[in-house]
Amino acid sequence: MTSAKLVGLMKVLADENRIKMIALIGSGTKNAKDIREHFELEISPINNHLLNLTNAGILTRVKDPIRKDYEYSISPAAINKFYELAEKASELVEVLHER
Repeated sequence: MTSAKLVGLMKVLADENRIKMIALIGSGTKNAKDIREHFELEISPINNHLLNLTNAGILTRVKDPIRKDYEYSISPAAINKFYELAEKASELVEVLHER
């Protein structure tokens, strides 16, 4: 992962609501209305958070043809991104300890 992509991923993950959404979706596929039940946010900010997480490759979304909304789930590639992020953080800690 390039430094720019790493920084982008860290920016997306720097929001507490997004972390909570990832944890919630990790227990099973959810749509924005399902997620709203767990937050004191309107649907528009929830949709914006979900779009940011999708664009970052953390979530995938599939349009439900009956309800006409999106179902979100954790992207299989997200697990690799989290491992890479942890590895880079570990390398940074080592560099800082050497100083």
